[in-house]
Amino acid sequence: MSMTVLVDIISELPLPMRDQIEGYANSIEEAGNDIFRQANIQFDKRLLDELVLIVGIRRLWTLVDCQKRLLENSLTAVEREGGEGFTSSSSTTSESQRRNLAISTAPGSISTP
Repeated sequence: MSMTVLVDIISELPLPMRDQIEGYANSIEEAGNDIFRQANIQFDKRLLDELVLIVGIRRLWTLVDCQKRLLENSLTAVEREGGEGFTSSSSTTSESQRRNLAISTAPGSISTP
């Protein structure tokens, strides 16, 4: 059930990102018995289902946060060299856009103005 919810959540992401998230969630699901045994917890399918969803969402957050940090670091480097922004594909990113985009990297709190 949770895998279906996770797949729905990530359905519009780029394929490589979806593959990473699904692959990680599948590996957790496959290792479920071992995870519960090592934690000295009796196996519970419902609890494993919730765990799979949580780790999938956490992987998504990690991937997005890494991209955000990469963009911020790139923009900082460009500005340090006197540039005003950079172009990635068809999008231009600049300091003014960074100020206008308020994304908290704390898990569970993503907000835009």
